[in-house]
Amino acid sequence: MGHIGNINSKAMIMARHATRLRAGAAPSSRHGAGGAPFDMALFTDERAGDPASILEALPRLPGIRLAVIFRHYGAPDREAPGRKLARSCRMKGVVLLVAGDPALALRLRADGMHVPQWQAKTIRGLKKVHPHWIISTSCHDWPSLANAATNAADCAFVSPVFATSSHRGARPLGPLRAHALAAQAELPCLALGGINPQTAGKIKPGIFAGFGAIDGLSRTRT
Repeated sequence: MGHIGNINSKAMIMARHATRLRAGAAPSSRHGAGGAPFDMALFTDERAGDPASILEALPRLPGIRLAVIFRHYGAPDREAPGRKLARSCRMKGVVLLVAGDPALALRLRADGMHVPQWQAKTIRGLKKVHPHWIISTSCHDWPSLANAATNAADCAFVSPVFATSSHRGARPLGPLRAHALAAQAELPCLALGGINPQTAGKIKPGIFAGFGAIDGLSRTRT
């Protein structure tokens, strides 16, 4: 119960920050709530356990448009946990994006895909073949953000904003540089990397439309 309570507490705090970001966005802004397909995204991680169980443990988050980005790249049978997660997402009305595998996204009847930065050239083709899919991508610098907009991605995760245990060798952008990048982008941006109940408060409304979390929603310690 302690672990579940910890997840619930984190989720509620982070939902308040997501609401703050959406409320602070100008309606006409490309970074505003109307532009981003969701406010908050949970990135799955094998270290955190079964993603469906984590999703089911989350409390109701009224007014929050939640997405799950299914990664689990190292799972021996990626489809098995994916199917379980897809059922949970449908039951809870949560957007499901599959990272890096369009065939798996189709089999899971996902809402779209998350495209890693190194696969960004595939975005335009995916949008043509699957026009109703939501396509997010990760961007670590200005050229990748410009490329994401050119290829018509629906949103970009600017990362890593803060130091993160999921990518220990990655040098964080820092909040100042991350905000400067997002402010210039021609598509809605969400913050990613080291986002937790404490650091989420450092994300500024009007620039970022929301954020993604890997450790921040699912682990007892971040």
